[in-house]
Amino acid sequence: MVAAPSAAERRARTTVATDRPDRRFPLLIAVIAVLYLATGSWWSTYNVDTYTNVLQARSFAANGSATIAGNAHLTAPQYFGRTGLLVSTPAGGATSQYPPGVALWGAPFYLLDTGVTELDSTFVTYEGDVEPVHLLAPSFVPGTTAAIVATTLAMLFLGLTLRKRMSEEAMLACVAVAALGTGAWSVASDQLWQHSPGMMTIALGMYLASNDRFVGSGLAFAGAALIRPHTAIIAAAVGLTVGMRRRSLRPVIEMGSTSALGLFGVLVYNDAVFGEASISGGYGPTFSDRTLGGGTSWITLASRVGEALVHPGHGILASSPFFAVAFLALVGRTRRAPDWAVGGAIGALVYLLVQYKANRVSGGNVIFGYRYPLDPMMAAAPLLALATVDWVRTRPRAVVLAALVAFSVVAHGYGALFVGP
Repeated sequence: MVAAPSAAERRARTTVATDRPDRRFPLLIAVIAVLYLATGSWWSTYNVDTYTNVLQARSFAANGSATIAGNAHLTAPQYFGRTGLLVSTPAGGATSQYPPGVALWGAPFYLLDTGVTELDSTFVTYEGDVEPVHLLAPSFVPGTTAAIVATTLAMLFLGLTLRKRMSEEAMLACVAVAALGTGAWSVASDQLWQHSPGMMTIALGMYLASNDRFVGSGLAFAGAALIRPHTAIIAAAVGLTVGMRRRSLRPVIEMGSTSALGLFGVLVYNDAVFGEASISGGYGPTFSDRTLGGGTSWITLASRVGEALVHPGHGILASSPFFAVAFLALVGRTRRAPDWAVGGAIGALVYLLVQYKANRVSGGNVIFGYRYPLDPMMAAAPLLALATVDWVRTRPRAVVLAALVAFSVVAHGYGALFVGP
């Protein structure tokens, strides 16, 4: 006969059971990764932006060079924007128009497969004519893998940022919505966009800032600046907001000095590749002139912001309508929010205004929904999540939010499965 456990033994067993680590978060990250793997573009035709990225990443891995061998003919004007976004180097070779960050992220994945396939394809000219084109194409598998790893890590860092500031259940819900109810699923994890490592580095920067590790946060944002230089705006906003609220120069100096390394890296890279130490590099002066000049009126900028919100094809609220609740929830909740979260949201807003002043809203080519807001979304996500969780305290509000989230997840799931170039 076995004696019944004593009261002390029952308390000990209860304590052990209670202290058992919660495995739901790693399980959620694993589920997200599996869904991304199941819907990624592994063999289908890539978008011209992402095709350019995999060409450059493979070149870094195979040759340690910014020059993309065998594709110099694609720098001709009739091919630009149709088969890729390649520009000429001073030596006459071909290279990506983009800063090096996204290709640097993808290069280690291409060390696993540096081969290329010769393809004879066709493209449609701006005049509507069909012409043959010869391509040297790397495998898309390493590029898509790099995109999925980066986007999944972005969700991991977001969850780590939120879990100390809300219940585990609320954190899990926020991460699931960010991962599956936004373009993170239908765009960033689908192919090797700038947004894939961009979201990852910004999410890491916000996580480190939330733990007052401003040197590390600045370094993470330096990585983001190597991908898109104007993400330095977000780093500046975080550092300045924290510094002002705490009346301390330390966050400003630490964030500013380390994040500036990314801009310095862009200058060095462009000087080596294009012979000029500029931020613009392969883009040329067009976008910088629009940003710094007066070519875009305030009326045009306001119309672009409205388009970015409600356009049926690429508006944020069109495919992720739950953001309407998140924006509403911000009212009256920013003063008591963490300073680093407020700074991230301010930086995200300024980043988007700069983006829309310098460029179009749609993102071009065939994608589902929006893509330019994805990077700043990771900077604003902590504040939006905290405000939304605080707002949803009654059943009617919870029902409304659940319906909008369900629509968003279904929409981006459809986009991930069926929409592509």
